[in-house]
Amino acid sequence: MKFTHTLVAAALLAGVGAASAATTWTDWTSSTATSATGTLGATTVRFSGPVYFAQTGGGTDFWTIGTPDPYSVTGRPTGTDLIAIVGGQGTSFTLSFSQAVVDPYFAGLSLGQPGGYFVSYDFDAAPTLISSGQGYWGGCATCLTVSGNSMIGEEGHGVVQFKGSFTSISWTVPVGETWHGFQVGVNAVPEPETYALMLAGLGAVGFMARRRKV
Repeated sequence: MKFTHTLVAAALLAGVGAASAATTWTDWTSSTATSATGTLGATTVRFSGPVYFAQTGGGTDFWTIGTPDPYSVTGRPTGTDLIAIVGGQGTSFTLSFSQAVVDPYFAGLSLGQPGGYFVSYDFDAAPTLISSGQGYWGGCATCLTVSGNSMIGEEGHGVVQFKGSFTSISWTVPVGETWHGFQVGVNAVPEPETYALMLAGLGAVGFMARRRKV
């Protein structure tokens, strides 16, 4: 019976782990020529910098998946929301969060072009490459890379992650290109009822163990 109790507890914990692994992406709600605003769960997200265009609901679904899947770890950004930028000419960009976000994901779309036209996002923090693959305009498993604080694309589609707690992320794009897009997301926090289920299950496991000892 002890083995059975252990399996039950492990299954409950695994269920919570699976729930926490789901990615929530920003719901962009408004934009201007130099800014955009959205929500990421209970967090307000603000983008500042030149906006080529923004999709805040509707529009073309550019987050398509090829082989290999560029969003294999996080899942593809939901809906069609994205911010499209051009870069070049010393432009800089900033994402600000109304409260600190932990280990945020940054999904890039069509960064650079095939044939050696590399475009980089030079961040103020070091990203970790999570996945790279084929998206709306092609790409490949190695078309999005990371070097130091830079995410570099040659028709790059994929996801990087910033480890730690952030209230803002800033970057420059030294080489201009019309255009490339991005989304930002975080791992979803388990709902309160998920925690309640886990605690109730673990309590039941403990009760059964105590009964067996009597």
